[in-house]
Amino acid sequence: MANTTIGALTGTAGGTNIPLADMSTDAAEYVVVVRAAHPSDGTPYETVPASTLFPPGARTEFNFILESRADLVAVVAPVGGIFILPTGSYFLKTSFALNANEGLRVDNVPVFIQGGGAGKVLTGGSAAIPLLQVQGAAGAVQLLTLSLTQAVANGVVIECGGDVSTITQCIINQPGASATNPAIDVVSDGRVSITASRVLAVNRCLRHASTQRVAAQGSRFESQQGPNIDITGANNWMSLEGCIVRTTVGGAGQCFLMNSATANVHVTDTECSTATTATIALVGPTGVGEFAVTGGEWQTGSVAAGTFGLQITGPVSKCIDMTNVSVMNCDTFVQWTSGLVAAANVTYCTGTVNVGPCINWGVANIPTRGLREIGNSWNEPTANVFLGHAQNDARVMRRQNFSATANMSETGIVP
Repeated sequence: MANTTIGALTGTAGGTNIPLADMSTDAAEYVVVVRAAHPSDGTPYETVPASTLFPPGARTEFNFILESRADLVAVVAPVGGIFILPTGSYFLKTSFALNANEGLRVDNVPVFIQGGGAGKVLTGGSAAIPLLQVQGAAGAVQLLTLSLTQAVANGVVIECGGDVSTITQCIINQPGASATNPAIDVVSDGRVSITASRVLAVNRCLRHASTQRVAAQGSRFESQQGPNIDITGANNWMSLEGCIVRTTVGGAGQCFLMNSATANVHVTDTECSTATTATIALVGPTGVGEFAVTGGEWQTGSVAAGTFGLQITGPVSKCIDMTNVSVMNCDTFVQWTSGLVAAANVTYCTGTVNVGPCINWGVANIPTRGLREIGNSWNEPTANVFLGHAQNDARVMRRQNFSATANMSETGIVP
């Protein structure tokens, strides 16, 4: 432990004066605790082993403590409005704002940024400059207990390329009333894990345009207009577990918009809801590789005609799989409109309140490897549960389904 001279700091311990410099001869590191009066002998200070106050493995210091923009400038001066952060750990102690058109960049190095708790907010960026940008093959950022707010309505809060970045217990906020850019934009080879965080956006909470994986656990995505989560990158993966995905005002409205013929999207135990007649999940004209949903509740704001849970308007190269989903306020849960689909499973789903058909799928366009309808329970008259196809049509397998009043007819045993 390096010594720092602090005047003539001495005190009494058991009647003996101990100069501060004497601590340098001890093997252990010490912390000086200054007291107004020691309870027993009046010593103005005492020395305590650092391990007593800071258990092994605890973070006891940061490379940089930020309380203002001036602290940031002292670390690195902005170039063209961009603060390119050197590798290290940063602690945002208080809220502050960058100047107009300024943002942070992590360029090919690892960086750790922690916020000082609730209400400590860093504000910055512009319509053209993300508040935080990560790039380069080795670029990665770990965000913990941090709040980031874009300064303008149409700006990206975080743009993630590079290596794996993590967002944990954070609030990501894109304010305003009209926007086309996402709050979180995953680009190039970016990989991101989002845990126990909240993302608020005007339009897209997250756009997955990279070729890698994005995973979210226990997080909340709230979009005013939707589409909330937009998946466009080739050969990528998107997984959500135990999340909440909502659109709250209207607009395009979807919770999920998929336009990537090779993307794989897995959603588990996640609540998905829209505020209007918008479709919850839309497979767009470009299609998707696989869309698999297990558990969770899907609810739209209205049961009006044209309100769908899942609408398919493009090709699906692998499979649509809807399992154990509880559905409310849908005109149709699964609506096929166009696109060649390889396989589809709708199993053990339940329609509870104001729900129309379970599946509306034309017989001429049944998936090439089959449509399986098994164990569903639907609050709908028998004649309206399955539309456009019957249990004995080619490539249809239907078993153990219930309407509001009856056990429904099944596909015969195939020899």
